[in-house]
Amino acid sequence: MSHHVERWLSVLESVDEADSLESAAAAVAMQLGAPLDAAATAFFVVLHGRVFLEFWHPADPAMQTRLRKSFLKLAVEAAEGRPAPRPGESNDLGLESRVYVLPLKYRLTGVLCVGCVPGLAAPGASVDEPFERLVRLVGARLMALQDIAAERTKSGQYERWFRVSDRQIRALDAERQKFAALVQSIDTNVFVADIKGTIRWTSRPLTRHAQAGEGGNPWLGRPCRELCAMACAGNGIACGECLVGRVAGCGSELTVETPTPGDPCGEMRRVTALPIRDLEGHAQEVMVVIEGSAAYPSAAA
Repeated sequence: MSHHVERWLSVLESVDEADSLESAAAAVAMQLGAPLDAAATAFFVVLHGRVFLEFWHPADPAMQTRLRKSFLKLAVEAAEGRPAPRPGESNDLGLESRVYVLPLKYRLTGVLCVGCVPGLAAPGASVDEPFERLVRLVGARLMALQDIAAERTKSGQYERWFRVSDRQIRALDAERQKFAALVQSIDTNVFVADIKGTIRWTSRPLTRHAQAGEGGNPWLGRPCRELCAMACAGNGIACGECLVGRVAGCGSELTVETPTPGDPCGEMRRVTALPIRDLEGHAQEVMVVIEGSAAYPSAAA
């Protein structure tokens, strides 16, 4: 009996030193057959009725080939809860097959199949009952290794996500800087308003003119209808036909032509409103582009 205890302690030590499910499963196949004087041992990890991983000991290709079909059948049946062969029953190779199920996590099941030469594996509770307890301890260690592996996988996924996000943020910031430089270099009147019509941003021409005699940009936070009425020479577009409201409602680009303020020839000017969409595709803000650079009265007027 002390000889078996020494073997069992060796099994627990080797499984406990494993740092992954694969290495521990290999140790199970190598070590757990020893207390039963196994002629061949195989440990399978079964997922949804199919063998996911398998480890054999000893590394005997001839024996492995002859036992594989029989052991695979036993492993799948045991994982599905079917009755295991009774001790003493021999297979067509003259070996007594013993099957032990090790419950794992995440829909996986570990199955230990041991082929013993009849008469060498002492039957009875003196060996079987302590061995089954040992198998349960090994199963608990394998489940702990699964948890560790899952945490490592999750940590690696977070690291990859952060690296990808950082690259995307840097790329977006570079594009933002290009866009900002382009917008600030053109002599076009542009403003951005939210769907409620509050101005959130203006281009340099509008900002520069609005800052005459002011300490900041007085357009920001004001209703876009005030700027629109001024830009459209009071033709009524700001009242009842607001481009910002229409674009926010339909989500499509709209263009209208309005008289140029202060132009005695009545030249028409184009005003275009474009939706700025969120990730779901809904209009979150509206950009209004007013072509031409005619002078406007001060925003404080």
